Parts: sequence; structure tokens; C-alpha cells
Amino acid sequence: MMAVSASAPGRDYPHAESWFPRSVEPAIAWDLPERVKRKLFWETTPSDTIRDTELIIADVNRTKLWEGFMGNYALISADSHVNEVAATWEQVRKQYGDRAPKVVWNPAEGEHGPYLVIPDWETSLEGKNRESCAMEFVGMVIGGLGVGSTVGRTSTTAADFRKNFRFEDWAGPSNPNARLKDMDRDGVEVDIMYASHLRHIYGLSIKDEPFFRAIAQSYNDWLMEYCSVNPKRLIGLPVLSVLNVEGAVDDLKNYAKRGAKGFMIASSVPVGTSYGDPGFDPLWAAAQEVDVPLCLHTTTGAWKKLKFHHPMVTVRGAGEIQTSLLEMIYGGVFDRFPRLKIVAAEWDIGWVAHMVGKLKDHAPRTGLKKAPAEYFRKNVWFTFENDRAGVLTTPMYGADQFMWASDYPHGKTTWPDSQAIVESQFEGVSEDIKRKIVRQNAIDLYKLEL
Repeated sequence: MMAVSASAPGRDYPHAESWFPRSVEPAIAWDLPERVKRKLFWETTPSDTIRDTELIIADVNRTKLWEGFMGNYALISADSHVNEVAATWEQVRKQYGDRAPKVVWNPAEGEHGPYLVIPDWETSLEGKNRESCAMEFVGMVIGGLGVGSTVGRTSTTAADFRKNFRFEDWAGPSNPNARLKDMDRDGVEVDIMYASHLRHIYGLSIKDEPFFRAIAQSYNDWLMEYCSVNPKRLIGLPVLSVLNVEGAVDDLKNYAKRGAKGFMIASSVPVGTSYGDPGFDPLWAAAQEVDVPLCLHTTTGAWKKLKFHHPMVTVRGAGEIQTSLLEMIYGGVFDRFPRLKIVAAEWDIGWVAHMVGKLKDHAPRTGLKKAPAEYFRKNVWFTFENDRAGVLTTPMYGADQFMWASDYPHGKTTWPDSQAIVESQFEGVSEDIKRKIVRQNAIDLYKLEL
């Protein structure tokens, strides 16, 4: 066990004992950032700084750290992100030149730092032909037990971060070796990794599918090289262009042969089309044959996203993913391909038990072989970051299809405080259920070799 003092010359951390899991000796502490020490350990403090304090940490290897926090097992994040950099687009730039994605610094007045720019882009999060690269890293300063995503993204902390951002200062999201150190710090053994900017570029495929597919392939090849540094811990999900089903099937088979364990597809398809259309069947057949999940992450294409407007905020619900899943179910996809595996990524889980409860009855007039609820329970997995309400639905829905995620390094990330956040979310929940959700379900779905 680690020999660590939770006290230091000058002042003590009075909350240290109450924060750590009961299975861990109260004296054990970790290399927490100063903002988290204040949040966790201070009762009161006359100033914003902690003076004359220092955690004394003995030599600890990664395994001992994981054992101390999670009872002999580490977390697996079923939804983390790699952040694209200039090198990501080198391949497509050879094909398309200046039309291809590129990183431009300070592109306009008031726009500080690096921006990803595509002249034909119309679906960026900022409503322009560009979006801030720094915002994909902002969770590094506002995530975890910090100020949070909704307020944090518009905070002065985030603004200063964007203004002064340099890729080399925050290497983990785009450098595999640095990332592994960030994972160790967070007690995460494996990251299942989704794209960042590329999700927002997906909308280009309706206007110029060959161009988008070339962009995706450039990203995919860069991603495969990234993961090759440690293929047991870094699990990247290549992106498939679903509006070209034949090309998507070719890419799925190609990258699966190279070791890919799952793939990203659009979170919804354009209005007027449906994932239940037979035209998508070759893709479902290929995924079933190769036995890899297809993953629908938020803001990936997003042609059927729903927004509810309020003067102070725009709220996005789960309507888009619900629509895509119902298209598959009522379109008979899971009857035709009963072993197909679908992941709904970053849509949270609190709504799942309620919705599935409404779909428990089998109506033969639908032409389905089973009640819709049965397809949810057998064919669909769901990820979440911080959804205590959803965790509490496991007695009703079960725990086999839910997977915890850190969302590193985006604004909602639980990094670097995932251990504390997981403990809080699973308070009162059995150890067996917690272990399934934070680890075992991902191992089983992606056939991880650990």
C-alpha cells in the first residue's frame, strides 16, 4: 500500500479521509491538481490559494494506483476522444490541396489561437467554415471537479485557455505517449476513442461524399498509427461514410483487418432517408460478419438533431438517437441482422429505462419478430459520463448495456477526477454492477485483450 501523507507543513486537508473510498487507507492521497485539493479537502480557507502544502507521494507504479482506488481494477472509458492536429490531414491535403482541412492561427479579429478551416465547411459548431481547435481541449482546464461544461465553456478560464493555447502544452489528446500518462493519472486502463472535429465535418458528405470519405480516410490512417503505440490500451474507432454504403463496407473490412474493434457512423441520416432502409443492409451485414459494433456519437452528421430553444440556453435532448434507433428497430434491421451491435455514445442513459418501458409490448402489426424493447436490450449499448439518475435505473433496466466514459478531453470530461466522480455516481450501487459498467461491459463488447 502507498505510504502517503494527506497532511503537509502549515495546514491539513480535513476532508481527505472522507473523500477516499472506504477500501483505501485514509492516509493515501494522489497527485491531485490544486483546484481539486481545494474542492475536496478544505473546510474553509481565507484565500484562494493553498499555502505551504505538499502531498508527499512514495514511488507508486500504475498498478498499485489502480488497486488503491478501484479495488484491483482500473476504469475503462467507453467514450474518449482523440483531437485532430495538422498531421491528421496530411494525406487528404496531398489529394485536395488547399480545399482540404488545415490549421490556421488567429484567422479573424477576435478569433485567437488555432482554428481548423475547410473552405466548403457549413456544419462547424461555430456556424462558419472553421472552429476553434482549443475548444476540443478545454476540458483539460474545466473538466473533472472543475466548473463544468455548460458554464465552463463560456467562462473566462475557457476564454484565456483559447487565447493562450498551444498544442505542445496539452499533448495528450493528440500524442499517444502523453495520453497514456494522462490515463494513468486518471486510473483509466483503456480509452475507446472517437473523433473530435471530424464529427462536425460529417455533414460535408451530403454535398461531396468522395471529399468527405478522403478526409475520413486521412483521419483513420492517422488514428491507426496513433493507436499502434499501445494497441491494448488505445482503441480507436475509424469513421465510415454511410452515404456511400459500398465504400463504407470496404473501409470497415480494411480497417478491421488492421485491428479496428469498432467504427463510427453518423448519429442520424438525412431527412427523407432512414437507417431502416434496405440500402444500408450491406453495412449491417459487414459489421455483423466481422463482429464489430457501429457507434453513433453525438454531433456526427446530426441531420435529425432536435433543439429546444430558450432565451438563455439551447437544450439538446436524446431525440436524434431515439429516432435513429427506432428507424433501425421498426425498419426490421435487427430482425435481418440479429447479431448487429450498435452503440449510442454520449447520449446519457437516464432516458433509456423510461423509453424502453413504453416499448415492452409486441404488436404483430409492426411486422417485428419481438417487442421493440427486446432489441434495445440485446442490440444496443449506451455510454454516459456523469449520470447518477441513469445509474439508479439499473435495477429496472439491468446493467449489461451501459458503459461509463470519461469524455477526455472535452468540456464535460471527468478527467482528471474520474475516480472521485465514479465513486459518487455509484454510491449505494453493488460492486458487481459498478464493475460491469465501468469496465467489464466494454471488455466484452470490444473483445479487449487485457
